Amino acid sequence: MFPLKCESTGTKIPFATLSLIILCIAAYIRHDLIEPYAKGFIPLYFANALFNPIEYGPQAMISLFSSLFTHAGIMHLISNMWYLWIFGYAVEQDTGAGKFIIIYVACGILSMLIQGVSDPLSSVPIVGASGAIAGIMGLHLILLPLSKILVWIPPIFIFKVWAFIFLILWFGVQYVSLRSSSPQSAGVAWWAHMGGYVSGSLWGIVLRIRNRNTQPTVRSRKKKAVTQKKV
Repeated sequence: MFPLKCESTGTKIPFATLSLIILCIAAYIRHDLIEPYAKGFIPLYFANALFNPIEYGPQAMISLFSSLFTHAGIMHLISNMWYLWIFGYAVEQDTGAGKFIIIYVACGILSMLIQGVSDPLSSVPIVGASGAIAGIMGLHLILLPLSKILVWIPPIFIFKVWAFIFLILWFGVQYVSLRSSSPQSAGVAWWAHMGGYVSGSLWGIVLRIRNRNTQPTVRSRKKKAVTQKKV
C-alpha cells in the first residue's frame, strides 16, 4: 500500500515539515558543499569514538546528525520526502512546529544508534531520513490512530483505511523484511526504521499521558471559577 493523502491535515502551514523537506532537498542538490561532513553514520567509527572521544568524537557526532539529511539517490529522497509530507503534515498540526522538530531529530538519532548497535563493527555508511520519518509515523499511530489514509495498491485499487491499520501493516513489513534479509545483502537499515518507529510511538504515549494529566486541572479550575461567580 502506498499512501496518497492523510485526511487529518489541518489548515495551518506546516512550517517545520516544509523546512525539513527543503533541507533534505538542498543537501541532496549541494552534496558537494557538505560532503566532508555527510559521509553517513558509520557504526564502527562511532564505536571508536566511544573509546577515543577526543580524536573521533566530533566527526562521529557531526556525521550522526548530518546523515539524517543525506540520501543515497533521487528515489530514496523522493520516497522519504513523500512519507514525511503525508504523515508530518498531520502530526505537526497536533504537536506544533517546535515539538515536532525535537521529536523528529531525537527519533532520527535514536534510529541511527539502534541500527549501529545491531551491527557495531559495520563500516557501511548509513544515510537517510527514514528513521526520523518512521518516528513521526509511530507518533501518528498514537496521536491520530483513527485518521483516514487514502492508499493506492497498484495498479488500480484506491481506497481509505484507518491510520492505525496502515501503520501497523507498515511496521509488520519492516519486521518481515528484517527477518528475511541476509547480512550480506546490500540494502536497507531495517533496524533504523523499526527503532525510529518505536521511539516515536513512545513519544506519543508520553504526550498522551501528559495531556490526560493536564486536562483535569484545567477543568477543575474552570469549574471552581464558575462556582465562585455564582456565590
